[in-house]
Amino acid sequence: MNLFKHIVNFLWAKVAPISYARKIGVTISDDCRLYSLHPGAFGSEPFLVSIGSGVIVTAGVRFITHDGSTFLFRREFPKIDVMGPISIGDNTFIGMNSIILPGVEIGDNCVIGAMSVVTKSVPAGSVFAGNPAQYVTSISEFKRRLIERSCETGGLEADQKERELLRKSFKYDGKGRKWLTP
Repeated sequence: MNLFKHIVNFLWAKVAPISYARKIGVTISDDCRLYSLHPGAFGSEPFLVSIGSGVIVTAGVRFITHDGSTFLFRREFPKIDVMGPISIGDNTFIGMNSIILPGVEIGDNCVIGAMSVVTKSVPAGSVFAGNPAQYVTSISEFKRRLIERSCETGGLEADQKERELLRKSFKYDGKGRKWLTP
């Protein structure tokens, strides 16, 4: 029966991730997108996670609300447990495979770069990335850089986007990276 429940939860998390998150206790506002969610993404205390509106959580993101190392001391201190709620503000993007640790608050209008480990709270209007995640730039400067590099294919259907991208030329930035141009 346990295997059946695991399979049902896995499918539910993939097909209807918002509904699944709410069912397990996550407080999640409207207009959010959870991509490639899997059971366990919200840890063992999903009711300690709250997500604002307009938030995008990409594949592989994990929310860890407890410090599991307390198990090392349970013989001496049977009731020891360390927990911290996680709060994600409105209009925030969390990149692939990032980890949000206990007690972290991420403000409104933030970007968390892919594979970041967020160990401390992130002020509103910030871009953080890395392990541990550090301040990179302001959201307004980040937006300016994105606009500068845009290849203008947002909102296109997949086949149309492929045709457009294959016709684009490239330009290099100051870091030797190659970007498609409009």
